[in-house]
Amino acid sequence: MGRILVVDDKADHRYLLEALLTGHGYAVDTAKHGAEALVLARAQPPDLIVSDLLMPVLDGFTLLRRCKLDERLREVPFIVYTATYTEESDRQLALDLGADAFILKPEEPDVFVARVREVIDSVATGRKQVSRPAPLEEGNSLFKLYSETLIRKLEEKSQQLQEANEALREDLEARKLMEKSLLESEERFRQLAENIEEVFWISDPDKGVMHYISPAYETIWGRSREALLAKPSDWLDAIHPGDRDRIQRAAEHDQVSGDYDETYRIVRPDGAVRWIRDRAFPVEDERGHVYRVVGTAMDVTEQVEANRRIAEQAALLDQAHDAILVRDLEHRVRYWNQSAEALYGWTQDEVAGRSVLDVMHEDKDAFAEALDATLGAGEWSGELVHRTRDGEQRTVESRWTLVRDEHGQPASILSINSDVTDRKKLEMQYLRAQRMESIGTLAGGIAHDLNNLLAPIVMGVDLLRQVIKDEKLVPVIDNIGKSAERGTGLVRQVLSFARGVDGARMPVVLSHVVREVRTMAETTFPKSIVVSHESDSDLWTVIGDPTHLGQVLMNLCVNARDAMPDGGRISISTRNTVLDEQYVVMNPDLAAGKYVVLEVADEGTGMSRETMERVFEPFFTSKEVGEGTGLGLPTALGIVQSHGGTITVYSEVGKGSVFKVYLPAIEEPVGVHDSGDDQSGAGLPRGNGELILVVDDEASILTMTEQTLETFGYRVLVAEDGAQAVGLYADHRDDVALVLTDMMMPVMDGAALIKALRRMNPDVRVIAASGIHGNHDVLQNGNAPVRAFLEKPYSAAELLTAIRDVLGSVDRP
Repeated sequence: MGRILVVDDKADHRYLLEALLTGHGYAVDTAKHGAEALVLARAQPPDLIVSDLLMPVLDGFTLLRRCKLDERLREVPFIVYTATYTEESDRQLALDLGADAFILKPEEPDVFVARVREVIDSVATGRKQVSRPAPLEEGNSLFKLYSETLIRKLEEKSQQLQEANEALREDLEARKLMEKSLLESEERFRQLAENIEEVFWISDPDKGVMHYISPAYETIWGRSREALLAKPSDWLDAIHPGDRDRIQRAAEHDQVSGDYDETYRIVRPDGAVRWIRDRAFPVEDERGHVYRVVGTAMDVTEQVEANRRIAEQAALLDQAHDAILVRDLEHRVRYWNQSAEALYGWTQDEVAGRSVLDVMHEDKDAFAEALDATLGAGEWSGELVHRTRDGEQRTVESRWTLVRDEHGQPASILSINSDVTDRKKLEMQYLRAQRMESIGTLAGGIAHDLNNLLAPIVMGVDLLRQVIKDEKLVPVIDNIGKSAERGTGLVRQVLSFARGVDGARMPVVLSHVVREVRTMAETTFPKSIVVSHESDSDLWTVIGDPTHLGQVLMNLCVNARDAMPDGGRISISTRNTVLDEQYVVMNPDLAAGKYVVLEVADEGTGMSRETMERVFEPFFTSKEVGEGTGLGLPTALGIVQSHGGTITVYSEVGKGSVFKVYLPAIEEPVGVHDSGDDQSGAGLPRGNGELILVVDDEASILTMTEQTLETFGYRVLVAEDGAQAVGLYADHRDDVALVLTDMMMPVMDGAALIKALRRMNPDVRVIAASGIHGNHDVLQNGNAPVRAFLEKPYSAAELLTAIRDVLGSVDRP
């Protein structure tokens, strides 16, 4: 596109113009004044010259005139680019001398490039008449105008120099005043530095020159200041050989950065060893360069010895069950025994020097109160809530003792912490048992009185049905009977909860119990509530009290009804299942074997995680006052546990709840063959080394699923949330054969993960898993990658079968 010669005495201006023009395809030569430019141009005439005006050796005006008088350079277009000559007369002079354009700095890059292209194109197409040397008379006139302009500019520069000299004189006077003030400040500083017990020092960054050392140096080091000022290396020579290399490296790297804070030993001329704490800080000049290092050094021998003695004494208790630690008065850990490592999960090396407030203390106010008491009385004891490395809260009985140095001054605090978390739980369970015993006694008396009140009503209802024939009164009698039955049922519920479950046990088919409860629910529940039931045709039998089992199901249905004030569906299902070791790990209340599962799912408001953790607590209720006793679910759990089973709950706010009742099965209907007793897994599907990505936020599920898949021939990648899973899939997308993901997770849930994976690979295969029944809809909501759905808790057989079916399926278009 052409070659351009850029002339400017400012290097940064030349660089910027060169970068700009080169970026637009031009070849660029540069010169720092007019004389150099003439040499370059005559050697190889450029296609364009861009020149500043005010330059040393040869200015831009002179360069322009000489180019127009040179036969070889006369037709080269010339652009004046200046920030100094800004008046109209300057522009006109340049144009009269033959400039093709006059541009003021700074100019927008795009505009500047456009002007350059315009000048080159105009010359190339012949649209501009190339300037010729002016006649002698005209040339003399131009030279006169040019000379006058230069003289005017020189006068302006002279005025500027005079103003600068005046400012310099004022600055010198101000500097003298500052120097006087500085001398006075230095005198005050000297008096202060020479009367403190710490050593104050000033040196060059490289330690080649020691500018000042306070008199305390002679007291602590036992050496003269004059010797150190004359030979700064004496400071390093006095350091104990065991610490010298470390301190030398720290001084070289940390003193200029402000990170220097070291403790080391020195050897005095008399052979005595002292411990020194040395700190340093950099001092920068106006350009930001470090030109001095100032520091303070203090004798901490007594403090170090006190800490050493404490550590030696604490080492004797290192095998104790209590956590023992020593911290200084700034709460930094100085000692941490093995029991502390076991309790809190941090090693001695990991916590050394860290504040205990960052490591373990959960309640800062309680910590402050204990500290005030310790500093005031010398000791303190009480209970505190501490935090472990894993974030778990532990209750400890803590005993603090203030340790003093040889002068009686506080030096550190010794803490002995006993973990009483389990004991506190046992105490709470004992108190709860006592409370329940009292409730049972009270309930017995209340039940006796209530039964006495209800008995004539119940009997009277039957009698009224025989005597009264008026059809208008029949509904009234029925309502009285139902109210009496509800009262009787409430009494039985209180007795069952308070005294335990007791009743006749017999073989029970749960589908029959469900049929009776469903009929009652459809009769008494609002019409906006729909109750459905699905059951295995070959449902196994359980041993139980049908009345109590019906009470359990009715309690669950009532809770489901109350969770749907605007109506909805209650889905009841009964099915056979075989629980394997994987499920038992997640539910330790059960043993491996055959079970019948009674499931009640609703479409209600759902529950938070906090509410789910408390739903089985006695008298806990999320309902309004007067609408719930808080005994329904605890009673149901007590009944089921007395039958050898358990109840699990899974819920999401706004998505409903699922309660599952697990009851041991006693036999299998004819014609059904058991494959669940084969715990060896010989009959279960196996993999062929396929890589499975498992995503779940529950560590126990993640671990057991990983172990199960690896046992049955798969390779496994695990992720704790959707975001981590996306990263792993991106790294291994060519190897991952299938993704197994939970639907409810923090950071990124299952639905978002499935969408992200689908964008990365539309053909990805996904198995979704959830403890909420409604999440089964992911199969019908356009989530093409989801090939199967597993409802938690699932067995190993269900998992392996689902993976086999998905990996063995033929992709549909």
